[in-house]
Amino acid sequence: MKTKLYFLFVALFAMALGTEAKITLLEPVITDSYMAFVGENTANNYRFTLDTYEWADRGPQFQLTVEPLDAAKPAQFTTADLSDGNYWEPMFRQYTKQMAGEEMTAQDNVKRLYVKNVALLPSQFADYEDLHIISIEASGNYTIPDLCFSGCTHLETLDCNVQGTLTLGKGIVNPQPGFTVKVYTTQNAQVWNEYKTNTGANFSVDDSEAIDANTPRILSVTLDLSVNGNKSLFALPDEGGKKEETDPIVSYVLNAFTAETSGEVTELFMDYCVYPAGQTGQYEWKQIHATDKGSGVWKYEGPAVNVLKGLENYKEYRLEFSLNTNPGDYSDRAHYPTSGETVRIAFTTGDLSTGIATVSVTDPSSAVFDLQGRRLREKPAGRGILIRNGRKTVAK
Repeated sequence: MKTKLYFLFVALFAMALGTEAKITLLEPVITDSYMAFVGENTANNYRFTLDTYEWADRGPQFQLTVEPLDAAKPAQFTTADLSDGNYWEPMFRQYTKQMAGEEMTAQDNVKRLYVKNVALLPSQFADYEDLHIISIEASGNYTIPDLCFSGCTHLETLDCNVQGTLTLGKGIVNPQPGFTVKVYTTQNAQVWNEYKTNTGANFSVDDSEAIDANTPRILSVTLDLSVNGNKSLFALPDEGGKKEETDPIVSYVLNAFTAETSGEVTELFMDYCVYPAGQTGQYEWKQIHATDKGSGVWKYEGPAVNVLKGLENYKEYRLEFSLNTNPGDYSDRAHYPTSGETVRIAFTTGDLSTGIATVSVTDPSSAVFDLQGRRLREKPAGRGILIRNGRKTVAK
């Protein structure tokens, strides 16, 4: 089976290269028990993943996940995508015809759908009768368009995690299945209950975890780290907990971090502190602030932070950190992890003399600017008036 699939996708990629498809198919993952097919549309800023999973009482099924390529930018489908040769529906038809001798459709095989911050089209999933689980996630305002899921007669759960204002189109769900809509804000609960009353649709609304939409929340955090010179992205677990670095640490650098939020967030910052192992008491907690990038995305893009700076007297330490919003207003702020705990990372240091030297932050007072406020990267040549440390100086 693996050999057949391999040659099949070689052919599919050759076909894709011969067209002007906006959707690019990436290298598939194929094993004896798992398959995953990924397509990306950089123009519309989305990625789709069609993969298999094992449903305990129903055997192997297909799952479709749709998400942005860049979380800070809008992502959407256009009608041209639906006829693109690399869109998941025609792609699925092509490879099943090669394998089974007849075309199969994704709409008859996809049982789970996850959509995260990607705008959908009217009626886009109206023909997906066998969808059992739909998950809609949006950090800002979101509209489910007309007739989007109108033909999903086997729907069991629609998980609606929209943190902004939710708007529902006309006839978006089939009125008969008797499914559950799970919501996480009071505004979402109100919108779905009104839709149910107005249409007579047969579903229940589970608002057991709903909070007010204006309440600040930190939804996710991703750290951009360089540990011992190895750069990686680390998705911070919301449950907090502890982690132990097994190799000696000689450098631990925070390059940046990105957080997704909802509600009325006016400021977002990270608190962190390094304790010697076994030590308690008052140690210096440090704080770095992120910049609001819009659409519920915050990012720290300042100078790289050398977490180990100043460590000399001990060999074993623990790093603790958490993220918070809206300082000074403790009655209306968010904390991440939401448990109120910090994330703890235990580690043993190696030779810190080389690690500390890997991060060099320029003293702002030494920076030189011209009269237009532009920072000069090199020492100026010749005479002129410059600005150094906030004062005009004359270069001779």
